[in-house]
Amino acid sequence: MKNVIATIVAAAGIASVATAQTSRLNMQVSLDGINWSSSVNAAPGSTVQLRGSMSFIKGAGTQTP
Repeated sequence: MKNVIATIVAAAGIASVATAQTSRLNMQVSLDGINWSSSVNAAPGSTVQLRGSMSFIKGAGTQTP
């Protein structure tokens, strides 16, 4: 499970660097598909759901996508 979380964190970090100051990538995990958070304590063999959202952050001199 630690490998999955490390992979998610790494992917989010790469995406945030690649998109610089104009967007934000948010990742959340859930054990039941109802309660979402940035981390979970999952037992081996359990299902962990992942969802992501991206927000555009308009800064000085940026155009609307």
